[in-house]
Amino acid sequence: MTKRKGVISKVFVVLVVLTLLSCCFLGSTFARYTSGGSGTATMQVAKWDVEQTYGDMNVSFNTLSPSMAVWQSGKTRTYSSDAVKIAAIKNSSEVNANVTFEVGDTVTVALDPSTTWGWGTSFACDPTTGAVTGAPSQDEVEGLFSITLYVTSDDSAGFDNATKEEYIPGTSKEITLKPNEAVYLYATVTWTSDDDLNSTTTGVEPDALDTWVGENVESVAWTVSFKAVQSSMLPK
Repeated sequence: MTKRKGVISKVFVVLVVLTLLSCCFLGSTFARYTSGGSGTATMQVAKWDVEQTYGDMNVSFNTLSPSMAVWQSGKTRTYSSDAVKIAAIKNSSEVNANVTFEVGDTVTVALDPSTTWGWGTSFACDPTTGAVTGAPSQDEVEGLFSITLYVTSDDSAGFDNATKEEYIPGTSKEITLKPNEAVYLYATVTWTSDDDLNSTTTGVEPDALDTWVGENVESVAWTVSFKAVQSSMLPK
């Protein structure tokens, strides 16, 4: 009897082992397939590069005279300088750029070191003899000069042969530069004689003021600035 129990115990152990082995094989056979992996998502940033490739945006004119025309009642005498290239603005970006220009509010008038400005109505001229007393104010002299800007997309043949247009800060539309396009900025200065000075009837006073400027002013200068703003997106 004892021998029979031992056999039964051995058979039971074998059955348990076989059962466990079967479960292992079945578990492996019916497991779900799985896979894994990883990667990096990379974004290329659109390049922004708008730069001034010529000039320093400061323009100084020191070789301009007034008109040599004789004063005439009801007419205003003006004379303008040659065009001076101020700057070249190039868009090397991958997106469009809208460019605008501004002229500084301050006119820099350089006087001869031995000269000082007058005040109010200190500048006077004898309408008969032309003798001058006092000196004009800075405002009186600054009022004689004005600057005009011009833009062109191609100045390879020179300013006179370029297709250009006047640019009026605050009024002219933005200039759109596509990638690798450029705009060239020129300026002229006009000397406008104050031909109504003191309600003259002879022109002596305006001529005297122009003469004083020619004798005492060394240069007249303006500061011009530009601003570029992105005007397209990638991807389109």
